[in-house]
Amino acid sequence: MQASATETVEIVCAAGDVPFLARGRVRTQAHGTYTIDVDRDASMLPTGARIILSSSGGSGDRIVARVDSVHGNEVVCSQHQLRQRERREFPRLHGGLPVRYRRVPQSAFTATAARWLRGSNDPKIVGEPSEWIQPGRFMNYSVTGLRFRTDEAIALDEVLLIELGVPERDERWRCTGRCVFSGDNPAGEGSVAALEFVMIPAEARAALTDMTLEAQAVLLG
Repeated sequence: MQASATETVEIVCAAGDVPFLARGRVRTQAHGTYTIDVDRDASMLPTGARIILSSSGGSGDRIVARVDSVHGNEVVCSQHQLRQRERREFPRLHGGLPVRYRRVPQSAFTATAARWLRGSNDPKIVGEPSEWIQPGRFMNYSVTGLRFRTDEAIALDEVLLIELGVPERDERWRCTGRCVFSGDNPAGEGSVAALEFVMIPAEARAALTDMTLEAQAVLLG
């Protein structure tokens, strides 16, 4: 794969504890240097970090590149290595997380969350399907929380019911999370919210840890 100008690519960086997953469009490409317009703020990417670029269509090899500079949504990187794509390692890495959340009146949250976490299927606790919001699967995640784009204006410190899964597993874990950041999306559509887990099952935390380690292994392997 050699990403050409105007091509859409998927971007992964596993530097640090919070993997960065995003899509971008190659604006220019010359002599192994790429200027990419990312679909979200990329300021968390440190200069010198290794990132993976792969075609969004799922075909071709992948580029391992080093970040030269980051300015908001613009990333400039230099090709370091071209690696043959292993078909089985990318669905988990690039598939993001199946997540949905439900907003509950905060005055009733404690009682609702207690029953939700105990596994209640009471319609009053589970809510209607229309009450559940499913953000885009591509998001930043760690064992401590999630950061994603949404069309909902989540209030700072608001606590939500969360249903969380990981790719290639059927389990869905019941969690709660507190909004620690809510603001405009730098890409211009919707909002960006960051949630810190308040309650998360140990099995869910372990699954997120495994995903982080896999992302790191792909970059360093």
